[in-house]
Amino acid sequence: MRITMSSLFAFLSLLNLAAAQGRGTAYQWPIKPGTADWKALQTHDEMLAVLQIPVDILEKMSTEDLVETCLNYPLFPDVWAFNSFQEGVDKAIAGFNGFRELIARAGAGKPLSERYQQIDLADLDNKKTYNEQGDFIMHMCKLGTLLSQYAVLQNMSRSDRIALLRNSLYKNKVILADGRYSVFGYESNLFLAVRILSVENSDLFNKKLEEDKDFKRFVEQGTGITERTLNDIIEISNGLLSGGN
Repeated sequence: MRITMSSLFAFLSLLNLAAAQGRGTAYQWPIKPGTADWKALQTHDEMLAVLQIPVDILEKMSTEDLVETCLNYPLFPDVWAFNSFQEGVDKAIAGFNGFRELIARAGAGKPLSERYQQIDLADLDNKKTYNEQGDFIMHMCKLGTLLSQYAVLQNMSRSDRIALLRNSLYKNKVILADGRYSVFGYESNLFLAVRILSVENSDLFNKKLEEDKDFKRFVEQGTGITERTLNDIIEISNGLLSGGN
């Protein structure tokens, strides 16, 4: 049988299509911010409605694709528009079925943690514009936001949580020495650290939680960190990482 160039091209095209389908991708919303259809939406509720992922697609998405989809969620920045950080997270989870699905998956912590730990803060130097720098910092904050939820942390192994805590402390040290990070940049990072400490449930953590209202408020809300609370988080973390309780 003679194979023509046209039939070979068609065959290769089918292979490429099959490969692309096999790899899977993040969900592509039919209406995207910036388009005329998006601008035609009148209310926040209408925006939420068009951003929901169809259930038949959502349930079949790999966790990796779901992570990417959640990071791309157009209304993610709304998290920082509320009185407290955790209130904003709760509202976001309630408003988007992609977040609810991701938080409920037992394996969500691994890809989220890997992405978070792979962030090299030195790459901020390669971002030349304020928008690029803002996007870089926001990406880290988004990952920290999702990782800081108890349902995610409790489904991770203790060794993975400890590795994540160690990395968050390192990032905190870099962030505090760099003047380009806004308050939500280091609050999001420290909120992740203190939530890990909460799950680890050490004696020193519980003592501080009982005695210090500012510390307790930050553990619960993720907002309004004081210098004392910051130092307490670092002290308790270092004790845990060195094998103490």
